Amino acid sequence: MQPAAYLPASSSRWRARPHAVRRRSLARTSDLVLSAMVCAFVVTLFAIFSEQYHHWFILPLIASGALIGRDMVPWVRRREMLFSPAGLLSLLGIHVFFISPLLMVAWAYEIPYLQGQPDDWRDWLGILAVLNTVGIYLYRWGREFVRNRPDRTARTYRLLDAREFPIVVWTAIVICTAVQVYLYVDFGGPSGFVYHYLYDPEAWKNTGWEFAIAESAPVLAMIALAVRLRHSSRRPGWVLLTVLLGAFFVIQLVFGALRGSRMNTIICLFWAAGIVHYWIRPIQRRLVLGGIAFLLFFMYFAAFYKNAGFKMFSAFEGSVERDLLTAKTHRTFRQVLVADMARSDIQAFTIYRLLQPRRFDYAWGRTYSGALALLIPQPLWKDRPPGKVKWTTELEYGAGSYSAGTFHSSRVYGVSGEMMLNFGILAAPLGLLIVGLVTGKIMRFLDRAHPHDCRLLLVPIWICLCFGVLVLDSDNVLLLVVKYAAIPGAVVMFTSRTVRAGGLKP
Repeated sequence: MQPAAYLPASSSRWRARPHAVRRRSLARTSDLVLSAMVCAFVVTLFAIFSEQYHHWFILPLIASGALIGRDMVPWVRRREMLFSPAGLLSLLGIHVFFISPLLMVAWAYEIPYLQGQPDDWRDWLGILAVLNTVGIYLYRWGREFVRNRPDRTARTYRLLDAREFPIVVWTAIVICTAVQVYLYVDFGGPSGFVYHYLYDPEAWKNTGWEFAIAESAPVLAMIALAVRLRHSSRRPGWVLLTVLLGAFFVIQLVFGALRGSRMNTIICLFWAAGIVHYWIRPIQRRLVLGGIAFLLFFMYFAAFYKNAGFKMFSAFEGSVERDLLTAKTHRTFRQVLVADMARSDIQAFTIYRLLQPRRFDYAWGRTYSGALALLIPQPLWKDRPPGKVKWTTELEYGAGSYSAGTFHSSRVYGVSGEMMLNFGILAAPLGLLIVGLVTGKIMRFLDRAHPHDCRLLLVPIWICLCFGVLVLDSDNVLLLVVKYAAIPGAVVMFTSRTVRAGGLKP
């Protein structure tokens, strides 16, 4: 059972001790200075080996890296929880805002299949870094503003009902598994899945709700097993937990990977690890670093599946076969680091295009309303608005290039990029403010959470929501909430009741 002392102290304790406030302020300042020194050192190394970095764009790049890295320093130095939303987001942010732009210049990176890219990315990356610096400041302000607000529900928590929960969760698992079996039969088994994914994507239309139900089974099973292990007489060891996570990964591949969604597997695997951490026993930091390396490996090789199906296994046969598959699919490790794990390339390109003389009609919020419209099945709303794909296509290929069902762009722009599509370049920092508000809400819950609160089972997907808001578009974020969180969240909340910290029901 997770001890109450493991949870972080609430902000009210800091306010009650002025000397502690001063120490905390000094620590934050030293974190910022150390982060800035590390970022400046890294840029200096790049500048020593290449004159490409003798350019003004490195100054705002260091500023944005130092600001987001300020949260990574206490995480690395163990002053923050391992699964701290701010700490984990800083790990992703240091890559998104700092490392990725440096790599783009070092590799003379080009966006695949896109014409009219700038010859020199540095000016546009510099403008993006200025916007990101402002945005990261707004992110931090919004996060602390929400985190430090009083919480009227802090004296209560949600407790699972020991009789209702097993019945409901295992019934849901059986139903979800049955739907997955039906889908396999309907699509002709695993080979049919691969064929329709590669050559007949129209077959997936109007099946989103079915897949949302079916692919909830692994997470529901993980939640059920975690609750059972927590109440067992013996504390499970790491051998058992490692085997459990490995089995979960294999099952998740069966339930979601054949449709080509790497995000599906990564999100659910992170959720499973978070359930172990929050509900069974804290995960060690070295295991997290090993998990990150494994996810990079998985993202690289799973990227081949998006274009080659089961032929991806030839990538394991040797470097020659891997090079041939890379040339055929245009999927490289560079693209994974720059395009899949960050949005610096497409956001810099957006700035480049929006500052060109040619006209671009902004969406003015219609990408967000289009995302909400996805909740209504197309057969019920035949004239459903197109969403973001209309504006991403016309930004990349020119006005009038979008054709529903025939030609459209599938690139993901991230929260800042989508803001620019809607309201212009100066709106980009507001996207990071949204990330801060979401992160602050989650951190406020963790600051005050009771160790028996069953909502801790859902915290990992909330943290994934922070990642999603940062690097995904509104339609992807909506998919994340509805597809991944809706059914497990409903099961947990339906089978729990609100209890006062003293044990009495309100």
